[in-house]
Amino acid sequence: MPATIATNATGRPELDSLITDRIWAVKNLTFGFTTSAPDYPAGYGQGEPNGAAPLTAAGQDAFRAALTEWARVAQLGFTETAGAAADLRIGFNASTPTAFAYFPSTRGEGGDVWVGSYVTDRGFERGGYGYMTAIHELGHSLGLEHPHESGNAGIADQVAYSVMSYRSFPGASLDVGYTIAPTSFASSPMLYDILAMQTLYGANYANRAGDTTYRWAPGFTDAAVLDTAEGGTGATARADARVFETIWDGGGRDTYDFTAYATALRVDLSPGGWTYLGQQLAQLGAGQTPPGNIASAFLFNGDTRSLIENALGGAGADEIRGNIADNRLDGNLGNDTIYGAAGSDVVIGSDGNDLLFGGSAVNDPGDAADILDGGAGNDTIYGNGGNDTISAWTGNDLVYGGYGQDVIRAQMVAGARTDIYAGGAFADPADLADRVEVLGDVGGGQIRVYGNGGNDSLDIRVSGAGRIEVYGGVGDNAVLVQASNLGSQVLIVAGTGGDRVDLAAAGSATVIGGGGGNNPVDGNDTVDAGGSTGRLTLYGDGGADRLIGGSGDDTISGGMGADTLTGGGGADVFVFMRGETVQSSGDTITDFGAGDRLDFGGGAVAAASGTAAAQGVGPSYLTTLSGANTLVLADLDGDGLRETAVTLLGFAGAVSVGMVA
Repeated sequence: MPATIATNATGRPELDSLITDRIWAVKNLTFGFTTSAPDYPAGYGQGEPNGAAPLTAAGQDAFRAALTEWARVAQLGFTETAGAAADLRIGFNASTPTAFAYFPSTRGEGGDVWVGSYVTDRGFERGGYGYMTAIHELGHSLGLEHPHESGNAGIADQVAYSVMSYRSFPGASLDVGYTIAPTSFASSPMLYDILAMQTLYGANYANRAGDTTYRWAPGFTDAAVLDTAEGGTGATARADARVFETIWDGGGRDTYDFTAYATALRVDLSPGGWTYLGQQLAQLGAGQTPPGNIASAFLFNGDTRSLIENALGGAGADEIRGNIADNRLDGNLGNDTIYGAAGSDVVIGSDGNDLLFGGSAVNDPGDAADILDGGAGNDTIYGNGGNDTISAWTGNDLVYGGYGQDVIRAQMVAGARTDIYAGGAFADPADLADRVEVLGDVGGGQIRVYGNGGNDSLDIRVSGAGRIEVYGGVGDNAVLVQASNLGSQVLIVAGTGGDRVDLAAAGSATVIGGGGGNNPVDGNDTVDAGGSTGRLTLYGDGGADRLIGGSGDDTISGGMGADTLTGGGGADVFVFMRGETVQSSGDTITDFGAGDRLDFGGGAVAAASGTAAAQGVGPSYLTTLSGANTLVLADLDGDGLRETAVTLLGFAGAVSVGMVA
């Protein structure tokens, strides 16, 4: 017999309840199936060989498969040989009540397994009692014991977490045996079985080390494993098939594929997380079920090679959660909720009204860069932390970029409404710049874009008669709006920084430059070049602004500060309110001409040239020539001081002026 070595306590009750005192000192063992008493040495055990007989062919196949299950998760190798010469002998004795195995030892019976007729009578199909019994007894042969015998096993003392437990569910009685339905037994070692065996012998990262796809389907107990090493299960579909297993994968970029399901899935790729298929759930007795159908194995010593990276949902309303790897999570059909968690994730809603989160559903500046794709449907997308790339498509979408330098792209369709918050529901830190791009047809719909913090680039190019609202927020923003339909309505609030707005609107548009900062609100190139006939209203607000109108009849107000105003084509109105300009820093109009007028407070128009009403008799204005220019001085409050100054470059004709009555 091979030598054995002593084990050490881990300090973790769940593991220590499973680990026996001694294990094999070697990792490569032989096994064989015995046929009669001569296959065993004299003085063996409790006399079990006296009734030894061959195990059924189905039983032998089940034990071979069970050894493969253990070899996949731990650094163990098994070679079949003649039963009499094997390190692990597997025999049948009809008088054995169920089945049992000896722990590792150098005695003749060390590691041997005995199976009785109670087990063979129930068959060895995966998901059945006989198959789980084979995994259980070989666990003893390799050094695992019953967690329920320690009295301190915690969550490990139930079949959902360890096939070594006699408890069908938490708190189940040990006096009645398993209460599990015939096809509801675990078909693999479970979470703590795997971790305990790896603690004893090391983890097997060579198992399925490539890019592996695990594909489940209704009617089948196990996943079809799709990679270069293995094909599908080859099993026949059955109506009572349950899925109850734990997946350990050694490496590569791996995928859980649930496209065969139309139920509402709950997928969790985190180590120790459970996936619920919405059906095929094991029935453990007394109305009890496990936490899910599929558990993803714990990490061994923090090694992330065993993580499952990708998940593909079904046609139902799925919930999918990623892990710390760089995940690709695709909801497929249905109204899905997807959480990217940590890592640089790709999150895809596909069809349906989806709710997408990049990162961990919080605005954590340390989150990695995610790619989030809403797909068709009415989606809500949260970038959260990290420098994310977000795409919203053909629906009524709500997008929150969150922290980080995000790129957000939206494709509008007629009748849809999309709201984009580049920095999330509140401002980014001021040094994080976002980029927003919106294309498509806004006809009958609405697009609202909020730049929030940072020096953002907000680019909207749409057709159709809809409403467009852009709010620059904090930072020096660059805003481009092209709205080609005459019925479109545009509102742009540039923000509080030094912003630049380029506007080409065929319909009506209102632009507010923002408060403070040097804001050039420039519609010259885009509006004039596009032959715009829309009526624009431009407000410079505070700062030394530069406002350029289009070819239509525009209303332009520079607001506070020394502004430079250009009306463009059309009959434009330049509005000045009390206290906005002073002679020392007056506004300049670069192209004042026939049809244009000045509005000092919105009163009745009084066409005049040269000197107007006498100074000191209520609100008044005075026009004088200064070289090739005209200087207009106005007293808007009637205090006798003409404190407002406007210079009309290159204009020496009659000035049309409106004054406060």
